[in-house]
Amino acid sequence: MASRDVIADSFPEASTQYISFTITDVDGVTPLADADDILDVLEVTLFTEKGSIVINNRSGNDILGTNGGSVTNAGLVTLRLDPKDMPSISKKAQENHIAMFVAEWGSNPTIVFRHEILFTVDNLAKVP
Repeated sequence: MASRDVIADSFPEASTQYISFTITDVDGVTPLADADDILDVLEVTLFTEKGSIVINNRSGNDILGTNGGSVTNAGLVTLRLDPKDMPSISKKAQENHIAMFVAEWGSNPTIVFRHEILFTVDNLAKVP
């Protein structure tokens, strides 16, 4: 599985959106079985691609069943991005944002899974 997904369609700023991906087992292909039970950590950091400016204080935020995050037993992670997560910081027509996810499970050794989702935010003329 690729470590970065790119969402082709852009999102309007200050809107509610949902992004998702599937956590895979160490083989990189098989969806992680019982992910909702075995994950010890599921976090997200949300930032601009240019300048790496953290958005809405979302830096290492716990999303394991909280803060807009959910995970199924088949490893599907979904994150609700709220309007404050979707600003136009640069005030250009469009800007790229990245949601970087970290999941951890197991022990001896702990397994760490990382995944990024890149998406574009459209600057709307009348959004304050």
